[in-house]
Formats: sequence, C-alpha cells, structure tokens
Amino acid sequence: DIGTHGTTDFLDLEGRQPETIAVMQWSAQSPSSLSASFHSGAFLVCYPFGNNPQQQDINTPTLDDTLFRHLTSTYATHHTTMSTGSVYSGGIINSAQWYAVDGEMADWNYRYLGALETTVELSNVKTPDAVLLPGLWDDNSEAMLSYAEAARAGVGGVITDASTGSPLWAQVTPSGLNVPTYSHATGGDYHRILLPGTYALEFASPGYWTRTEADVTIIAALAQRLDLQLTPASHTVTRSIHRFYEVPADPVVVTLSLQIDEGTRPSGVILSES
Repeated sequence: DIGTHGTTDFLDLEGRQPETIAVMQWSAQSPSSLSASFHSGAFLVCYPFGNNPQQQDINTPTLDDTLFRHLTSTYATHHTTMSTGSVYSGGIINSAQWYAVDGEMADWNYRYLGALETTVELSNVKTPDAVLLPGLWDDNSEAMLSYAEAARAGVGGVITDASTGSPLWAQVTPSGLNVPTYSHATGGDYHRILLPGTYALEFASPGYWTRTEADVTIIAALAQRLDLQLTPASHTVTRSIHRFYEVPADPVVVTLSLQIDEGTRPSGVILSES
C-alpha cells in the first residue's frame, strides 16, 4: 500500500510504539490543513508520496501533485538559497523519487486524514552545531512564514445540522481529487487548500443527505468561505463508521429504514456504497 499505519476504515494502532500511537491519535483528533516536518542531512523540500507498491525510487505523485509542488516551491523560493543551491531542481523533489521509505508521517497524514504535509531538509549537515542555528533561522524564517500563509488559500467554513444547527463531522471531497478532508467533530469547521480554479465539492455525513456544491471558485491567496447545512436523511444506512478526527470508543451504528409502497412491493432491495 501507499501510506502506512492505517487502513481506509479505522485507525490501526495495534503493535505500534506508544509515541507513534500518541501522534496518530493527536493528529486524528486535532486536524491540520497544512504542516511540515523539519529534518537535516540534505537541502530540499520533499512531498508525498514517499513510497510505492514496488518500493522503487521513482516519482510517485498524489492526486494533489500540482498543489504539493506549489507548496514546496513556495518554501524553497522564499528560502535564501534553497531554490538555487540545492542539487535538486528548484530545491524540491517527490519523496519516493528521492528515496522510497515506509512510515513517513506526510504519507499517512495525506492518505488517511486528508491533511497536506511536506518534509523540509534544512541542511546538508546532519547534526548542525548550535552555533549554526541563528543562521538556519535567518535562512528559513521567511520561507516558514510564506509556507504558513499558503494555508489561507482554498475553501473553508462550518458544517451544521440543518434541523438543529449543531456542528457536524463530515467528509469534504473536491471534484477530481478523491482524497477527502474532514470537518472537526466538535466545531464542524473544515478547510481544504486548493489551487485557483472552479470545483464541485461533495459534503457527506452518516445519516444525512449528501450535498454537492458546484462552481466553487477559488482565487489565489484568498480563502473562499462556504458554510453548509446538511439535511437529516429520511433513511439511514446500517454500517460501522470509524471516524479519524475524533475516533469513537465504539463503532457508530445506525439503522436502515425504507418506506415501501405496499401496493407495489419490490421483489428485493439492492444496497451499495461507493
């Protein structure tokens, strides 16, 4: 699989180290739109995916490859020398193309939480002496600020129950990008970084009618506000749902009820879920 330490249905904590479990739970319960991990030992910014089924050092892009390249280039070009001083073009590279490795947090965050994370390699010196730290700050401070400012772009708002006004946990999926992000279970707030363009956004939550908002226009460096209400469905689907953002102690189980015309009763009912 591309990505590690999880599955598409639940938070897989079995056999993990305590520190790994703590970080996974913290990430799931405190979602972020954009983050970065800082290392040293090279001079570049790399982005998911960091591995592939073949475990080969080849370019392994995500569906958000253009966005990841934009974000990493934002960092590299605002660094004092990275975009021109790195051995890699523009100071950026796909993580798996650099070298494939299992267990990168950036991969896991993207695949299972819909969160965007990159890895910044600060220096070719693996363990810089403390005397070099002020210089590293001077070289990277503007890049860090510009990178953080890039998180403002895209779309965000609050998702609520149309009947009660209560905040909802929901899945938000942009058209053409089958990697959803999620609203916060306690506040209903969500944010998805997107490049300029026009998108259709699908909003889905268990027990509610799925809603699609078409023609959502994103303008560069500006966040589009889109608050949304979801209507409780006249039917609900029986299934176990394991949330990432606030992982419940037990599966959330809801029941299915169908209103059927007794005069024209069907011979059967087929239920499917994509």
